Amino acid sequence: MESRSPAPARDTRRVLLDTALDLFAEHGFAGTSMRTLARAAGLRESAIYHHFPSKEALFLGVFESVLAQRAAYIGAEMATIFDRPLGDILTRLCEAMVARMQTPIERKFWRIMLADGARLHQLEAARTLFAGPRTMALRLFEELRQRGKVRKDVPGEVFLLHFGAPLFFMANAAMLAGGRPILETPVPRFIKEHVAFMLRAVAPEPEAPPPPETKTKAKKTSTTARPSRSAHSARSARATRSRKEG
Repeated sequence: MESRSPAPARDTRRVLLDTALDLFAEHGFAGTSMRTLARAAGLRESAIYHHFPSKEALFLGVFESVLAQRAAYIGAEMATIFDRPLGDILTRLCEAMVARMQTPIERKFWRIMLADGARLHQLEAARTLFAGPRTMALRLFEELRQRGKVRKDVPGEVFLLHFGAPLFFMANAAMLAGGRPILETPVPRFIKEHVAFMLRAVAPEPEAPPPPETKTKAKKTSTTARPSRSAHSARSARATRSRKEG
């Protein structure tokens, strides 16, 4: 009789992070107790402290998890498109970022940021929390610059701010307005216009075409015109008449 393989062990840490994301998004940091979280995750409260020594550590873990998933998603989208024109690259990156920010995970993430972002930045460990995504973004920008797709005088952080901030705002505008849409521009058109704006701001100037080759005009060789037959006859007639008269 064929034996069945054992069921995969439950990833307790993953369950805790997913449950904490849900509860922090719904009730906020202050409104979520470790006991409530353990009950929602179907675990003992002691199991939480085995993975996270405090609620603050769990709070940071939620952010770190979402940021890592976002970085992996964007990195996978960008891995194979660096050889394309800059407009195609920026368009694909816009589409990937907007699609990612509209997922339930990202919406919960931004709900927490809006409610408890100030608390996050008060934590000592949060100072390095966003270093990884920032480093990855600057690395992607530097790759574009090294390939000659972005002007060398454009600062990396200025590019990232101007490129990313409108997308984050556009993707979360409805949530910022309490669920009411506040942008009239459809997403595809917004992306198209945003990419056009960025191209005008950062794309290298097209190289001027080389001047047309000037063809050397052949020098005309001056030749002494031979006298015509009629002119020769007239001179001869004059010469003969002069001799007769003399």
